Amino acid sequence: MRAAEVALYSHADVGPGSSVKWSNPDSSAHGVVKVTRKSGGCLTLSHVAYPNGSASAREIDRKFCRGSNGAMLLSE
Repeated sequence: MRAAEVALYSHADVGPGSSVKWSNPDSSAHGVVKVTRKSGGCLTLSHVAYPNGSASAREIDRKFCRGSNGAMLLSE
């Protein structure tokens, strides 16, 4: 899941609608991360995750903003 976030926010031209699917073969968890908003140096990412291979999804929104050192930092 974290690698999917990095894959999205590490590209300067990424925008709303961009998405990355991910899976963890060790835990059977899988899901998709989608950019839902881009504002200034911040991206809001929406996760739909199926933890441990569950049939029911969990939805999580996370906001990342570029810090003064240039790194993307979790904001919310």
